Amino acid sequence: MWQACSLRCAPPGCELGIVDLPWKLTLSPVVDVHTGLPYSNVDVLQNYVGAPNSLRFPTFFSLDARIYREFPLRLPLIGRSTKRKIRLGVYSLNLTNHLNPHDIYNNVASPLFGQFAGYNRRVDGLVVEIVN
Repeated sequence: MWQACSLRCAPPGCELGIVDLPWKLTLSPVVDVHTGLPYSNVDVLQNYVGAPNSLRFPTFFSLDARIYREFPLRLPLIGRSTKRKIRLGVYSLNLTNHLNPHDIYNNVASPLFGQFAGYNRRVDGLVVEIVN
């Protein structure tokens, strides 16, 4: 079952949802696509070269996903703990490992002028959450 989530905080170009899988697993994918952020070229004295914010980074694309399962959590010393659950799973950020730069050598006097740097690489991890 696909269930689209409409959150007020989700920016345009960002789609997320929840998919129920067999064995009580839940898949929660997020796709984020938007135009690159603006930047400006500068000279040695940090003066603009050309119009401010007239250039843009490449298009940003990120596919994030997490797969998890919830288990009942029964804590003997805490009252009304029957509703608490522990969520265990795995997640991956930038699943496709798309090169999304967040820095650029924008000083026209630099020998590296125009090269992008600071790429966000794929990140994998574990999900361990206590939920109500």
